[in-house]
Amino acid sequence: MSDKQFQLKIITPIKVVFDEKIKYLLITTSNGKKGILYNHESCIELLSEGDFKVVTDERELVFKSSGGTLYLEDNHAVIVAEMAALSTEYDTLIKERIEELSRRYSEEIQSDIELKKINIALRRSLMKKS
Repeated sequence: MSDKQFQLKIITPIKVVFDEKIKYLLITTSNGKKGILYNHESCIELLSEGDFKVVTDERELVFKSSGGTLYLEDNHAVIVAEMAALSTEYDTLIKERIEELSRRYSEEIQSDIELKKINIALRRSLMKKS
């Protein structure tokens, strides 16, 4: 194992997607591709939507994200993204997120309908008493 590694954490609002020591990170920013190695200077980068590569001693991983921000300081890198996953799992993540949003929206509509029914019933009750 090489001692020229740095810590990478990939965070979304739902979970920590990745948290390991790595040798190399290749990201795509609005200014193009950028490689990050051990002892890279501190930086903050806006990530473009799409793939980025993570290389550890044992494996090479490709992640996909909705864009996000990379914070790098003292050999600790953090990527914060709305959505991120291994590229092979990203489509499933999007499908699950759409299903969750659809369920929430449906529940909100149902709740709104119930409130309107209660409001109508109250108005009818008040009209009968008048």
